[in-house]
Amino acid sequence: MPDLPFFKFDPALWVAGSIAEATLEGSGCYTSMCAYYWLKRCKMSSNFVALKCGATREILDELTNLNVLEIDENNMIVIGWLDQQYEILMDNKERQIESGRRGGLSSAMKRGFKHPSSIKNKNQNQNKNQNKNTGRATFVAPSYEEVASFCIERKNTVNPEQFFDHYKSNGWKVGKNSMKDWKASVRQWERSGYNDSSQTTPERNEEDEFRRKHNLPSRKQDTKKYNR
Repeated sequence: MPDLPFFKFDPALWVAGSIAEATLEGSGCYTSMCAYYWLKRCKMSSNFVALKCGATREILDELTNLNVLEIDENNMIVIGWLDQQYEILMDNKERQIESGRRGGLSSAMKRGFKHPSSIKNKNQNQNKNQNKNTGRATFVAPSYEEVASFCIERKNTVNPEQFFDHYKSNGWKVGKNSMKDWKASVRQWERSGYNDSSQTTPERNEEDEFRRKHNLPSRKQDTKKYNR
């Protein structure tokens, strides 16, 4: 966190204010305490000032009796006029940050960029229209990273690369139908044991099952016959 700029020092407070009534030792200690208090962003304990500023119990009693500082129930030093300056400084800084953000956004929009909220609302409206027209949610193909992350989450043995490459190559279709839920397909692979490159895909298994039911030659026999 960057250091604070200097605080405003009013000589009149030292010449004619309450601190003018303090002893030379007390006023000197108070000056040091103000400097540390500001550097520590107005959060400083009485134990700290005793260590760093040489503030004895007598000096602290003297300064609190003059109302130039207070000690709260948590044994923290409170210097009111510095707290006020710190609050004003923080408020101004927040306004500058907000102003800069708005200015940068305005400049970006002039160059053709759209406000993120308007893009989000547009996408939400498009999704609503698509869902209304189709009666169901629109399928969004996952990335390889999403598939791999889901497989790790499921702690299964499905090969995410094989799954992703297979369905990406066929346009994300299950058989002849478009895929509706890729996570459900991962779970299907998981239950069926498609866990490495040596395993067949679900579509190939369905084909093998069909051949067995209708007493047709296997794909391997077809291949041998074709090669002859």
